[in-house]
Amino acid sequence: MIGPSLRAIRSLLFASFLFTMACGGRVVVDVGGGQGAGTGPGGCTDHSDCPSGLCLFTTGTCTTGCNSAKPCPDPGETCGPGTICDGCATSSCFGCNDCIAACVPAAGRCDANDPCPTGQTCIFELHTCAPLCDSDSDCGGFAVCNSCVASCCGCDDCVSFCTVQE
Repeated sequence: MIGPSLRAIRSLLFASFLFTMACGGRVVVDVGGGQGAGTGPGGCTDHSDCPSGLCLFTTGTCTTGCNSAKPCPDPGETCGPGTICDGCATSSCFGCNDCIAACVPAAGRCDANDPCPTGQTCIFELHTCAPLCDSDSDCGGFAVCNSCVASCCGCDDCVSFCTVQE
């Protein structure tokens, strides 16, 4: 069971992630691996244009679907190295205001297939890397050392990480 402090940390991190995603643009590149995916003008404009049946309308590229509900999906549900599962990568139709989970380039984000650099840990639910720490002094002036996040996807242990202080 997750303790109240971990739940609060996860809520704050998730809120920060949502704010960042809502206030910034998203750049997505072709993740079709050269398997008939369209790109740019003349790329996909409808899901039926894609062999996988899934078009990223923002870029006109084809991709594959994924299960975003699980921070540590089963092997058959992962996007593979170099890509992560974005819970709202595209919509059910061009101009529709809904969300479909799809594989997008990792672009500095992490998951079980895309680990963080040395000295950092992945907060899997947010696809975000955070510096490891032993105390607040390891984190700098505007961050604190918090625990606990799992050291690997599906692990039942705790490592401490730096997060922005409120």
